[in-house]
Amino acid sequence: MDHIPEAQNIKRAILVGVSQPGISMQDARESLEELANLAETAGFEEVERVIQNRSRLDPAYYIGSGKAEELKATVADNDVDAIVFDNDLSPTQMRNLELLTDARILDRSLLILDIFALHAQTRTAQLQVQMAHIRYIRPRLHTFNPHKARQAGGRAGETWVETSRRNIDYREQTVYAGLKRVQRQMAISRKHRKANAFQVTLVGYTNAGKSTLMRALSGEEVLIQDQLFATLTPTSRAVYLDRQKRRIVLTDSVGFIKRLPHHLFESFRATLAEAVNADLLLHVVDASHPTFLSQIDAVHEVLGKLEIRDKPILLVYNKMDRVDPKRTQEIQKTCEN
Repeated sequence: MDHIPEAQNIKRAILVGVSQPGISMQDARESLEELANLAETAGFEEVERVIQNRSRLDPAYYIGSGKAEELKATVADNDVDAIVFDNDLSPTQMRNLELLTDARILDRSLLILDIFALHAQTRTAQLQVQMAHIRYIRPRLHTFNPHKARQAGGRAGETWVETSRRNIDYREQTVYAGLKRVQRQMAISRKHRKANAFQVTLVGYTNAGKSTLMRALSGEEVLIQDQLFATLTPTSRAVYLDRQKRRIVLTDSVGFIKRLPHHLFESFRATLAEAVNADLLLHVVDASHPTFLSQIDAVHEVLGKLEIRDKPILLVYNKMDRVDPKRTQEIQKTCEN
C-alpha cells in the first residue's frame, strides 16, 4: 500500500504538548510520554519536548505565536525534520506552522496513522489504514501541499486541490468497496466459528501483552513485539481446555489507546467487531504501567463506543513480576470492583 508521505524520511522530531483548562500539567506530561513512545515506534529520534500551559488555544498556531517562533529557532539550530503535536490540529494551524518553521508538522492522528501503515501486513489492515488516511487527509489538502494549491490540475481550469479531491473521491469508492467485501468475509468467518466453539476475544491497551497471553494459552506462534500497535489484524487460535477436548476460539485484536482518532475508530470497525461478537472478553492490563488505571478507563471508553455494555469481561493483569509490591493493594481493589 502507499505509505503516508508526510512521515517518510523523518529522523529527528520535536514533541509538543499543551496543558489547558480540563487538562492538568501532569496529564499533559503523561500524554506527552505516550507520544514519545509513539514517535519511537515510528522510528523518530526525539530532539526535545515542549509543554505549554494555555488558557485558550491559538487559532493560528494552536500554541502561542511566541512559542511557535521558539520552535522555528529550535528547528534551525538542531537539524529537526518534524514537529509532532500531541493533539489534533486544524488544517489552518498545520499550514501556518509548516510555513513558519519550515518543518513537517504532524499531529497525534497523523503519527498514529503512520504507525498503522508501517504495521499493516494483511490486505484487511491495509484497506482499513487507507480508508482512515483518506478521511484524515480530505479536509487538509491545502496543508499537505500548500504551495501547489493554485497550480493547474489534471483538467483544464482545475486547481491542484480540486484534482486531488477528485482523485481522493475515486480512491475512497474503491477502498470502501474492498472494505465491504472484507466485512462480509469476516462476518461469515465469525458465524462459522461461533457455531462451533465458545468465542473469547482479547482486548486491552496497546502493548499490554495480549499476543503474549495468546501464545501462552494456545501454544502456537503469534507475532509478539514490544512496541505499540504490533497487532492490527485479528488472529484466532483454537484453545483446548481439558482432556475432553472442550474447545474455545481465542482471538487477538488491535490494541486501544487514549483519544483513538475517530477516523481510525470508524475505519477499524470490521476488526473491532471481533469484540462485539465475542461470548467473553479478556481485558488484558499491563499492571506494571504507571498509569494502568487510566489505560483501563481508555479501554472501557472504546468498548462503550462499540456499545458493549452487558458482555462478560474478565480483567487479566499481566506483567505482575514487574509490579512494585506496594502497588499490589491498588490492583486488588480494582479486582474487587
